[in-house]
Amino acid sequence: MRYRGAQGKRRCRLLPLPAVLTCVVVFLLATSAAPAAVSPEAEAFVQSMARYFAGLDSFSFSAQVKGVHRHEEEDAAAISDYTFSWQNPNRLRMEMELPGEHLHMVTDGERLLMCVESLKVCTLQEQPDDLGMLVGWLTQEPSFRRLFSRDLAAGWMQNLTGAALQDDRVNGTACVRVDLTFARSEVMLWVRSREAPLPMRLFADTSKGANHPKGTVTTEIQWSGWKCNEKAGEGTFAVAMPEGFRKVSAFRELSNRDAPSDPNSHALVGTQAPPFAMGLLDGGSLDMAEHRGKNVVVLDYWATWCRPCRSALRTTEELAEKYAGRNVVFAAVNLMETPGQIRAYSDKHELKLPVALDPEGTHAELYGIEAVPTTIIIGLEGTVQTFQEGHDRWTMKTLSDTLDRILEGNEPVEEQLAFSAADRLRHRLALDPEAYCAVFVRY
Repeated sequence: MRYRGAQGKRRCRLLPLPAVLTCVVVFLLATSAAPAAVSPEAEAFVQSMARYFAGLDSFSFSAQVKGVHRHEEEDAAAISDYTFSWQNPNRLRMEMELPGEHLHMVTDGERLLMCVESLKVCTLQEQPDDLGMLVGWLTQEPSFRRLFSRDLAAGWMQNLTGAALQDDRVNGTACVRVDLTFARSEVMLWVRSREAPLPMRLFADTSKGANHPKGTVTTEIQWSGWKCNEKAGEGTFAVAMPEGFRKVSAFRELSNRDAPSDPNSHALVGTQAPPFAMGLLDGGSLDMAEHRGKNVVVLDYWATWCRPCRSALRTTEELAEKYAGRNVVFAAVNLMETPGQIRAYSDKHELKLPVALDPEGTHAELYGIEAVPTTIIIGLEGTVQTFQEGHDRWTMKTLSDTLDRILEGNEPVEEQLAFSAADRLRHRLALDPEAYCAVFVRY
């Protein structure tokens, strides 16, 4: 698993989006022992996959993703369907079908068109350089991101703790299976053959990363209809707005009536904050258990490469001064950077906040961080009170109002309604790209 980020020339972001998140067969987990180390054979095979896809002029496929979250009462499952068409070097079409939503996306090598069916709106903008990151951000599926990334092998091999290769069968068909173990997830990937390593199926157990028991949060992907080096149909990559749609310069321009949900709403709000203990840059640690019942905790997730994070950090510093001596603890949680990088930034910008370290992104994953800056306020009783993505002119007031309410003894405990995959997609699309930097993590 890995968070990724990049620095833009004018603003810090991974994707130039007008927008700023996992199957079923439990016995698979029991019958597949996690590999203890990265075998040379498995590493060589992943490298050969990368060479195979790099050598294709074009390919297309369909895929169905089934995510399951198992609860004691009942299981929650979500199914989404995708079709992709790719032509080297940089033309891509994606149809994304979620319950209650359809996203049409197409690039012609220069322009990017995205159309949201439920709202009947489209945006047209300059095509991003990294289409893999664009696909990964929209779908929240690392396997799709890697297929369209500049370096497929690096995507699969980074942060591995184990990998093994073996012959297997899927639905009676001989294939090759790659078992991959990351720090907080386990993945099994079946591909057609060593000669034509086209993905057939993937099973990922991401329960540990979500702070849940093993086998309770899983993803299964089924690929079908692979076509390689076949000429795409006429109009496949045409950038043309569908009839009945209206063009907007950015999805954030939609009125509140059109917006799917409050940007500050998050399924974590109202729930008990996942436990954590993080080391501090200047020594010591930040342990949530030590503050429960005593202090409100404010976590500002950031990175040195993220331009909007600078404004967010200044706001958090102002809040720390305003609420000094009032049982509120503040920390700037840095994502996946070295102490040297952080100290250089801190010295240059005179950062006053204590810096907590999340070198592998594991703590951020517990909280479902999709973008930085993200500010989370945890109440005295340990419940998440605010989940603020991005930074804008209302951030100070939003956070101040929440802190005032908690300190006055008004700490709500009601959980938010669980947002659907369609809600989350529209939410990402509606966030202001000037206010955030995209990050990405799963397996």
